[in-house]
Amino acid sequence: MATNRDTLTGVPEPIKSLLSEKRFSINSLADETGIAYSTLRRRLREPNALTMGDLLRIATALDVSPSALIPAALTAASAAA
Repeated sequence: MATNRDTLTGVPEPIKSLLSEKRFSINSLADETGIAYSTLRRRLREPNALTMGDLLRIATALDVSPSALIPAALTAASAAA
């Protein structure tokens, strides 16, 4: 059975891309989300570290839909399952 962490593998890359595109630093994202800087930095480095709560808070801070943070390959795999 898949866990929340299993389903979020690969999510850090779209977040990093949006940070660059929107000219956000990890520090400013930490401030916006309320996630400690060291925790956020670690979660963006480790593929399975993000939680669904993190994803929602990050999406809100970046003003995007949570689905925008999920790689297309992951959503296609979920749909096929």
